[in-house]
Amino acid sequence: VAQALRKLNPRLIRTFIQEYFHIYPERGRFDWSTLDPYMDSLASVGGTVAAAITIKPRPLFPEVDEKIVHPNDWAEWQEVVYRLVRRYSAEKKIVTRWEIGNEVDIGEIGGSPYLFQSAEDYNRFYERTAEAILRAYPEAKVGGPALADSGSPLMAGLIEHCARRGIPLDFVSWHVYSNNPARHSDQVERVRRELLKHYPADRVPEMMVTEWNRWFDPVSVPEQAGAPERSAFVASA
Repeated sequence: VAQALRKLNPRLIRTFIQEYFHIYPERGRFDWSTLDPYMDSLASVGGTVAAAITIKPRPLFPEVDEKIVHPNDWAEWQEVVYRLVRRYSAEKKIVTRWEIGNEVDIGEIGGSPYLFQSAEDYNRFYERTAEAILRAYPEAKVGGPALADSGSPLMAGLIEHCARRGIPLDFVSWHVYSNNPARHSDQVERVRRELLKHYPADRVPEMMVTEWNRWFDPVSVPEQAGAPERSAFVASA
């Protein structure tokens, strides 16, 4: 993957910090042996990394349930996040942006261990996680909620909450999979016009579409990736 990415000369690569890396297998013990070589391979590509935090360490989430969205110990959760960010932002200088969650509006079917059912629950998770990120690396950019649907109440709730309380929100993010290029651009315009109006012009968060493509084809092969129809769609979107 790293060899292929080098050909694209990317400025920014998005990746997931997921539970299969097992960075916190038991209380008080960190294990970077799987994640280190993975992150180092991304760093070798060039550019910087935007990392989505989608972990649920077993000590803090002993039950596997997408609807359990808060850890059983907030201080310990913040220490895990602090150590993660210290390692890959402060020490290794790989990650510049931390995205808090991934498709938290649809949970497991979006590949995420989190399914937030209210904006209040996500805002609480976001605020405490962002606090730990910025304590570890004050220069980091923080954002979310990496929604499957930008129309989810979680987006409006996060923007209003952060604007009202002065909580750092450097970017808002969402995903679009559609064969209609207009749907991609329309969502950008709607977020800018209807939701980011809470912010003064000099403090408007960036917008990041951190996953986007056509709708899903029956199979995914290199020949499809280079097909004229797909190339035209990418350029149009």
